[in-house]
Amino acid sequence: MTILSLGCNPTNLPVFKQGSDQIRDLGTKETEEAIKTDPELEQLDNVCSKIPFLKSFEIISKSMSTHGPRQLFYSYYSDISFDDSEKRIKEYFSNDGWEFVKYPSFNRTSSF
Repeated sequence: MTILSLGCNPTNLPVFKQGSDQIRDLGTKETEEAIKTDPELEQLDNVCSKIPFLKSFEIISKSMSTHGPRQLFYSYYSDISFDDSEKRIKEYFSNDGWEFVKYPSFNRTSSF
């Protein structure tokens, strides 16, 4: 499982907002339909949906990979600071027996 932490959402800027909202909503709808019909995606969604720290995060969108291995992508919003969010994520997975793997990257990516 890989978690990409970003502290900025340019789609909130007025110039991007309307088009990005429509694309996001369509992608979320398509992803939710695919989850209902694909047992592999359904199982992955069940695992991701049961992560307790996410209760303090508001889901913005869901999307899925269009090629390669099956992947689901979730975008969340939270009033919690970026650093606190990242700390909670790492603590949860470490305490649940997941092994943290550090990859050199230009962004803040955590893999478990």
